[in-house]
Amino acid sequence: MGLAASVHDPVRAGREDASGGQGASGPLEPRSPRPASDGRPAGEGRDASSFPAPILVLLLCLLLTACSARRAEPQAGSPAADLPATGALLDGSGRPLGEKAFQGMAAGADLVLLGETHDSPCDHAQQARLIRLMAAAGQAPAIGLEMVPAVLQPELDRFNRGEIGPDGLAEAVDWPRTWGYPFALYRPIFEAAAELRLPVYGLNAPHEVVRAVARGGLEALTPQQRSLVPERIIEPAPAQMESLREVFSLHGSPDDDPARFARFVLAQSLWDTAMAARALEVRRSAGRPVAVVAGGGHVEFGWGIELRAASLDPSAGALTVMPWRGGDAPVPEGYADVLYVCPLMTRSRLGMILFQSEAGQVVVSEVEPGSTAETLGLAAGDVIEKANGADVTTLSDLHRAGFAAMRDGAPLVLTLDRLGVKIAVEYFPKAAKP
Repeated sequence: MGLAASVHDPVRAGREDASGGQGASGPLEPRSPRPASDGRPAGEGRDASSFPAPILVLLLCLLLTACSARRAEPQAGSPAADLPATGALLDGSGRPLGEKAFQGMAAGADLVLLGETHDSPCDHAQQARLIRLMAAAGQAPAIGLEMVPAVLQPELDRFNRGEIGPDGLAEAVDWPRTWGYPFALYRPIFEAAAELRLPVYGLNAPHEVVRAVARGGLEALTPQQRSLVPERIIEPAPAQMESLREVFSLHGSPDDDPARFARFVLAQSLWDTAMAARALEVRRSAGRPVAVVAGGGHVEFGWGIELRAASLDPSAGALTVMPWRGGDAPVPEGYADVLYVCPLMTRSRLGMILFQSEAGQVVVSEVEPGSTAETLGLAAGDVIEKANGADVTTLSDLHRAGFAAMRDGAPLVLTLDRLGVKIAVEYFPKAAKP
């Protein structure tokens, strides 16, 4: 169960996940080949229930494949049989890779694309480590962020000038609303940037622009919004288009609503093209390589940022780096140039860490004292077997059930196995609390 990534969802920020995760990714959570990707965290702000259902469903689907690992049939490759220690580096075939070898590969790249699952603490710690390795080898990079739109660069420049630190940056860009995933997850990256004096740059298009495109296409944009969109939006590769059709089909057939599917693809392509164009601009203006921190779906298989960057500047070299969760299946051919090993887990806003085991179980690995999870009676070692009667074998199962409960204004009932004893826990998300 090795592939993993995470998704950009422009309406995710400011949402509480009824499953107890950081944010509801919705019933259309894309499923990765091995394993299904984990859930999506969120910050404070607008609740998902305040969005009209059809718009919410479209937007939840909209960029899900952009940041979540997609399904793919196993292809030729060498198995990463026994999962190495956390942080171990592997090459694209799953073989051990030394730090010096990584540094040599990064030295030849204009863009080093560091994929992630957004709510994985391990992923962000390893991204920070790889950035430090680049700097130690004399390749001190600029850091490009999917998390922050380019229009907020003046606030990031205050950090670049040393006027504010990581906490000041989070406040300046209104991180909970701008991105939604807890800033603490990304702190290692910003601490590395501050310590090594590495400049940070926002890469993405404003969320409201992407939402407008999802609803009405480019023609729905105001002149001011259109000025924030790349002049040429680069279409997906055929292989990615098949994946997009699969994800969209979870809401309905692309053939039954071709206009809606076209907007879905357009918004997906806008997100990737905007990040690629901005990253290349930073590479030229900063005169240094760019370490791009982005959801894995923008990185894996070279379908997202790399494809668009190559189209915009064929001379630009990119190195793709993705998290690996281990398992018996081989690394799919072309998945990434470099893999870093991280277990699949997520930190919940309810105050617990959930771990997806290779045995197909979702296990509570830690409960914070005084947290909502502790109040509900959850304990370390609990296995979450069912959510509202549906089997839970992946973190995605739990998040789908959680979003469905929040959408329906219903409680989420979890069935736990605690050392052979079955326990039922009922949770009311804020949106559904009576």
